[in-house]
Amino acid sequence: MKLLLRLVINIIAIWAATWLLQGAVSIQGGWIAWVVVAVIFGLVNTFIRPIVKLLSLPITRLELLLGKYLGLAAALTLSTLVGFGLVAVLLYQHISWAGLYHYGGFMASSVLLGLAFLSMAVLLSVVARERTRASGLAIALWFFFVLVFDLVLLGVLVSTGGQFGGEALAWLLLLNPADVFRILNVFSLDDVRTLYGLASIVPASLGSQALLSGVMLVWIVVPLL
Repeated sequence: MKLLLRLVINIIAIWAATWLLQGAVSIQGGWIAWVVVAVIFGLVNTFIRPIVKLLSLPITRLELLLGKYLGLAAALTLSTLVGFGLVAVLLYQHISWAGLYHYGGFMASSVLLGLAFLSMAVLLSVVARERTRASGLAIALWFFFVLVFDLVLLGVLVSTGGQFGGEALAWLLLLNPADVFRILNVFSLDDVRTLYGLASIVPASLGSQALLSGVMLVWIVVPLL
């Protein structure tokens, strides 16, 4: 009944508009053309009105930022899982289920690392008002965490002859999401850790997957606060 009433109102409104704007607007084809035009206007109004209402709702900067972050995070996560997932499909006949389990952990940690750097990039985009400056800061931050941070720790260790830091120096690796990613994937494998003597460098408590996963989540959440 409501749809029929809207249709009648649309027909009357269109007739009134054409009568008031004679010479400028005209509809030919008789009453069938009037009905068709009224139905088209009704359909447009039905689909456009909810969109207009949604766009007119007030939105805060935080909501806009989180919406942008969640969209980028979803795209990054999907592309990472699809890329590594295709490789897993090719490898499943050549490696054991235990190997696939570790590979799945590698995929998950890769997603966490990507989200951590994405969070820091979003933070830099808020701090830096210019796009070029934000891009430069993001590249510099990536370069620092991937290369410079470890070189600084290594320099401190070598210059002091191994007397400064000790186990505390290993815990400083948690201040770098790239190092957390490395520890989570390399040091969690007993064979690799024993083969290269890595157990003597990183404490056993630091190699906890729960701890390292929690640290990665902190790196994801804190830059967004």
